[in-house]
Amino acid sequence: MVSPLTSTTVEILESPLPPAPAASTVLTPLQWKTLLALADTVIPSIRPRSAAVCPGACTISDAEFALATHTLQSVQNDFAHSDIAVQFLAENASSVPEFKESMCRVLGQQIPDEARRGISVILNALNSRPVALALTGYAAPIQCQPYPVREAIFRGWATSVLPPIRSLYRSLIALFHKAWVPLSPTLPAIIGFPRVPVNFTPVEGYPYEFMQFPPGDNTEAIMTDVVIIGSGCGAAVAAKNIAEAGHNNTGNQEHNCGHCTLGCGSCGKKGPQVTFLADAARAGAQFIEGFHAERILFKEGNAGNCLAHAIEGTWTSRDLNRGISGKPVITRKVVIKAKKVIVACGSLQSPLLLLRSGLKNPQIGRNLYLHPVVLLSAVFGEEMKPWEGAILTAVINEFEELDGRGHGAKIETVTTVPSFFLPVFPWTNGLEYKRFVSKLRNMAGFITVTRERYGGRVYPDPVDGRCRISYTPSLFDRKNMIEAIIGAAKVAYVCGAQEIYTSSRDIPSFIRPERSATDTCGPEAGINHAAFQAWIKKVRHTYSPLSPEHTVFASAHQMGTCRMGTSPKSSVVSPSGKVWGTEGLYVADASVFPSASGVNPMVTNMAISDWTTQNILKVLHSERTPANPRL
Repeated sequence: MVSPLTSTTVEILESPLPPAPAASTVLTPLQWKTLLALADTVIPSIRPRSAAVCPGACTISDAEFALATHTLQSVQNDFAHSDIAVQFLAENASSVPEFKESMCRVLGQQIPDEARRGISVILNALNSRPVALALTGYAAPIQCQPYPVREAIFRGWATSVLPPIRSLYRSLIALFHKAWVPLSPTLPAIIGFPRVPVNFTPVEGYPYEFMQFPPGDNTEAIMTDVVIIGSGCGAAVAAKNIAEAGHNNTGNQEHNCGHCTLGCGSCGKKGPQVTFLADAARAGAQFIEGFHAERILFKEGNAGNCLAHAIEGTWTSRDLNRGISGKPVITRKVVIKAKKVIVACGSLQSPLLLLRSGLKNPQIGRNLYLHPVVLLSAVFGEEMKPWEGAILTAVINEFEELDGRGHGAKIETVTTVPSFFLPVFPWTNGLEYKRFVSKLRNMAGFITVTRERYGGRVYPDPVDGRCRISYTPSLFDRKNMIEAIIGAAKVAYVCGAQEIYTSSRDIPSFIRPERSATDTCGPEAGINHAAFQAWIKKVRHTYSPLSPEHTVFASAHQMGTCRMGTSPKSSVVSPSGKVWGTEGLYVADASVFPSASGVNPMVTNMAISDWTTQNILKVLHSERTPANPRL
């Protein structure tokens, strides 16, 4: 019996963003001209020499252009248009309509003022003849140079004797790649990346009701027993425990969602919003969205300690269309008075809230662990569509214990959504980068998640208070990463990978050699093939430890900035989760980790939050708080 084919119709909804800053408020017209010329150097328009002259384009011979288009078309089997390869090569960064708007958002809203001023200074310098001569070797501005000259200048900045220029090179590469990959109109067709996930059925999540506040000039006051600041794993467990008891799991359902990093529309991930937070809502918990917690309010408590009794912040409503892309209808100051305050803003924001509230413990913000990640891409001879199926389904533990004290790295599969995966890989020139990204449909991705020995810190920006991070992977940890990279490369090689790339520009790519009549290494040689062993030897002895300046690291998880311990001299919270020197104030998220976890920290985070909130419930009971406190 043959079952009839069925399909699900998915309505594609727009996700408008809040308005970007005006371009004129971010950079001057001349600065924009210079910045976009640099962007078109990294993501150039590539054309054959026989075509009409296009100012600023990267021109290559007709034969090389024909080979490039043939290579792109050879891995495709579902082109919407036969000339899509030509369009892809002809596209440059500035030709994408939304590219400049994306730059406005990053430069105007997302980076510190100090960094934006630094970029402005360098862009101005590139338009000053004496300084341009020193930085580029030419008196004419870089945007006036032909493409080969611009490319040579930009590539030279990678090894400049001036640290700010090397830093600018790294920053611009990351900035341009991150903006172009998700916005390119031709890249999805080249790699076959669907706009809607395959085999995707959207599911309605829990219908939360959020508190709303009327317009007014006075501060809105709310009374409650317990206030929880946050909505992640730790906050969710805390909310559930305070509101009721219960557990949940995936119900043995396969979770096919390679797009999971963009949000789980199928609810198959069973994240906090459909499990613990939903449990809390069913038990009567109340929720506020759009609330920025500015500080915790204290009054005098017992034994000279500060007693946390409220949270003060600003609530911003949605716009007239119930979205967030327009101007908010209402903005109100809100004070939430509570008997207990639970901070669960995550490892980057929880310490900043404590500091804004006037706490002076020097341990606040220190001991930041990031699980630094190096990425590896393996290109195969057949279509992989790595964004389909379940994610994070395999792990290798062989390299997790490299010092006898639990420090090392795990090798895991990784989500390969283009905007997440592709921007981290090195740039050598525009044509090669386009060739690389076009191979995504044939790629498999690996990450090496390092349990680091040494941490860093977070601190508030001195100008606007936003989170700033001070962190560099240690020499010891960077040596461990090399061993994990080699291990991941071995896995890729024995699986048949034709090409292997990493997120370090020092490490050369490995290209599997073609078999020849004189090749003495047959398929049975496996990873002992002479060419592959020579590559491993070069990586281990030449590029270990990894250069922090030449490698793009990602952070898998953030932990440890409000460390739990037995003394305020070395920690921020006690073993019960209570902040030292205070009463009624607790932290219940991954920031309380004493060190980096040896595994993905979600379950550990939830377990510690469970422990902390059970302690809070005991205190509430001892204070004769009602059995089912309001939240």
